[in-house]
Amino acid sequence: MIRRTIARAAVAAAALAVVVATPADAAMYSHERFEFTFAESFDECGITIDHTAEGHGGFTIRTIKGTDEAYLGWQQLSAVDTFTNPANGRWFTISNRSLFRETSGTHLEGNIWSFDSKTSGASFTVRNSAGQVVYRDSGTLRLVTTYDLLGDGQPGGEQIGDPVVTALNGRFTEVDFCADLVGPLLG
Repeated sequence: MIRRTIARAAVAAAALAVVVATPADAAMYSHERFEFTFAESFDECGITIDHTAEGHGGFTIRTIKGTDEAYLGWQQLSAVDTFTNPANGRWFTISNRSLFRETSGTHLEGNIWSFDSKTSGASFTVRNSAGQVVYRDSGTLRLVTTYDLLGDGQPGGEQIGDPVVTALNGRFTEVDFCADLVGPLLG
């Protein structure tokens, strides 16, 4: 659950299927800024949890030189998710301040492409209701992800398999949403 929530931004960036090359290597396809807010309630870990999120950022999509099929994506994100136990009012936040960029694309065959990407920053910071940092991931994560670009000439495609981690520099922790966060921080 916790990685699913924070991963939404990374998935959205990856779903662009394809950002940052020098202008000589890629032509601008799209550049946008965005803001979002949402609220939901869900049952998890044996309790009802109220969840709100807000954030902002921007993204750019560039066409890889020599093709009208493959694109590189770049996204900057700043977001905060708040999880509250409505029964007792206890809460915690998860923040994400990160930069995602696809650095290169390699044509494999047909519509199949492999993209190298890098996510850096403080992509996962958990603070308790007193503002103390409980967990933090920070550093740089490099991945290679393969996509079927579908042959439609549009950014995006269908991911094939799981991304492969090629480098992990920094501090990254495994966190169990129920045992490490909900129980001690909302219980």
